[in-house]
Amino acid sequence: MKVVLLSTLAACAALCGSCGGSADTEMRRYREISIEPPSRADRMADVAAMARAQPDSMPAAPVSDRTAPGAPPVAAASASVRWTTPEGWVEQPGNPMRIMTFVVGPSRAECTLTAFPGAVGGIEGNLARWAGQIQLSLPQEALARFARAPATFETEGGFACLVYDFADLAPEADPSILAAILPLDDRTLFVKLTGPRAALADQKDAFTALCRSLRP
Repeated sequence: MKVVLLSTLAACAALCGSCGGSADTEMRRYREISIEPPSRADRMADVAAMARAQPDSMPAAPVSDRTAPGAPPVAAASASVRWTTPEGWVEQPGNPMRIMTFVVGPSRAECTLTAFPGAVGGIEGNLARWAGQIQLSLPQEALARFARAPATFETEGGFACLVYDFADLAPEADPSILAAILPLDDRTLFVKLTGPRAALADQKDAFTALCRSLRP
């Protein structure tokens, strides 16, 4: 908060001179309020708190997107993120816009692991974009409720993970999407599995296991 003192002597003198009156010195006190936006660290703390609030909302893991418009991928992101590939999933590295692509099950559904700097449009923005990819039109109220109700857990690497199953939002949508958002200190990780609704239901446990295995 900044407090600014302004003298209006010159303005008063000019005004009084023009109207033939006398000029009196007047001091006016102004209060200027500056509100700083939340820092990245503050936003991260909020998301981590959300994840810790529901530590048992997802079943225990078994033992062991392409891109956001205009956002460049994080350089060498794969060097700082590791995972355990679910049984039967086939890794297909080599796309410069992704950390990894997995081919999933007999339907050959596609699961992508990507990373981008910052918040990349926020949770609602990404959910709305993904809904558009499966031709799903959502009222803003429904989207906001969906965004506030992820399944949450902490990964093996201590990352806060928010999982969204579009089948919960639109049970009849086909194809459908399973997606996870993991906000890290310097970037956001996304895991997104897109494919036939029945295939995604069969692979949900494997998807969850992949997300839980993410670590530095």
